[in-house]
Amino acid sequence: MDLFANLTANAAAIAEKSGLSPDQIEAIRTSLLAASSDGCGYHEAVKTAAAQNSVSVDKIKEVLGNAGLSGDQTMDTEGLFGGLVRRPPRD
Repeated sequence: MDLFANLTANAAAIAEKSGLSPDQIEAIRTSLLAASSDGCGYHEAVKTAAAQNSVSVDKIKEVLGNAGLSGDQTMDTEGLFGGLVRRPPRD
């Protein structure tokens, strides 16, 4: 299961651990997915999601950690969150 699917499937548990609502987790997921689709790097996407959802950058990182993302997985050069995001093959 990729990171974004995990955020959706486990929104209630992640929300409880993070002190947010499941709706906030979904909104954060949507923001991060949009940033990923736009080719943003990890740090830029996290900042964007924080601003769009009125939460701190640290809270976004906490949510991602509760979703199973470790710090070393964020630095992959394949784009936001590296290979954790399943994308269709390129032609």
